[in-house]
Amino acid sequence: MDRKITLGVALAFGCAMLSGQAYAYSTSLINFPIADMLKHREGLYIFGGGGYARNVNKGFSWYQTGTFGLFDKAEVGFSNDFLGSTLLDAKVQIYDAPKQGVSVSFGINRYNTVTRTSDTFVAFRKDMGNFRFHAQAYKAEKIVGVFGVDFDCAGGWSGAIEHATGHDSEIWLAMNTPVFAERFSVMVATRAPWDGGPGIQYQACLNYGFRF
Repeated sequence: MDRKITLGVALAFGCAMLSGQAYAYSTSLINFPIADMLKHREGLYIFGGGGYARNVNKGFSWYQTGTFGLFDKAEVGFSNDFLGSTLLDAKVQIYDAPKQGVSVSFGINRYNTVTRTSDTFVAFRKDMGNFRFHAQAYKAEKIVGVFGVDFDCAGGWSGAIEHATGHDSEIWLAMNTPVFAERFSVMVATRAPWDGGPGIQYQACLNYGFRF
């Protein structure tokens, strides 16, 4: 299988953004999709949860997502919040130059089959030796820029930093464990205080990579 699943390094697989509804995500850094693709007939299942600092909101949410690679050039996926809300996503790689360490993908995110609404994005990745740089234009109600890096750490761990721009800008920090117990890994992440909005948030998810 691809090293993204077998080694669990150089990529923190994304958990869902924290809100009261489900979010569907392709292969992601932390909360936003990136240009990377799962290989043909590779899959990633995520079970996770998250919340806020207790003095901000005592609520806690659970979710599950599934992402499936097709023909080395596309991904499809779903996300469910266990409350009856399911969203879909799809992503296609439109440029890939492994020797230059560059990849570009286009995708549709959070497609709601009831309201027929969705987000769209264009994601770019550049390998920089000891880390990888990610950038994208992400359109929901408006277009925002998202920038991030992921990098190897000691002992097979990997780290990631992600920053979304805009008036409600935020920065997330994450650590991803090495793969253990037959293709399982864990990611933990926190929203660092940035704009004084909802304060500290946190999330944790269990990742399982497989073939189908």
